[in-house]
Amino acid sequence: MTIRNTGSSAVNGWNLKWTFANGQQISQGGTPTSHRAVARPPRQASRNGSIAPGGSAAFGFLVTTAGSTNGKPAGFTLNGAVCDTA
Repeated sequence: MTIRNTGSSAVNGWNLKWTFANGQQISQGGTPTSHRAVARPPRQASRNGSIAPGGSAAFGFLVTTAGSTNGKPAGFTLNGAVCDTA
């Protein structure tokens, strides 16, 4: 997943959240809370903790599915602000 900062100021200490459509849960690389997912920059990776204007941060994760359906996540927010998922 890639987070792009399209704003004019840096994003510091980011916290990305989203909702899984079909009950999937993160099994590695994030923090699962029911069917809501939370991703934070790795504790030791200071290079990912701040995203400069025009910059980006990328990360990966593994998901456990709740069945045969693996729908697209939705409802993304970054530090509480709704994200454009384009």
